[in-house]
Amino acid sequence: MPTHDELRAHFPALSGDTVFLENTAGSQGGGFFAEDAMLTLSGSTEITQNTSADLGGGAFLRDATVTGGTLTDNEAVAGAGFYVSSGSTSTTVTGMVLQSNHATATGGGI
Repeated sequence: MPTHDELRAHFPALSGDTVFLENTAGSQGGGFFAEDAMLTLSGSTEITQNTSADLGGGAFLRDATVTGGTLTDNEAVAGAGFYVSSGSTSTTVTGMVLQSNHATATGGGI
């Protein structure tokens, strides 16, 4: 399994039928963690049923640009669909679908 640093460095674009399914993180980014990155997720990319024990069930973003993708049925304490780091100065998300994500505290979608 790749580490967060390996993912940050090696997956700027995902296309085709890519699925992040039933992954778990102890603190941040159940589906994936993106920092200082530009990611393009095709319309068929699904981030679903991922869990974070703290922030970002589907994804944790810090100074990242993400285009596309569908985030559904993810769970976290905050930012169940995705969480944008409080230290982030330039995070942009476009064309993403957020549906049926569940937070136990704040931010079911974001």
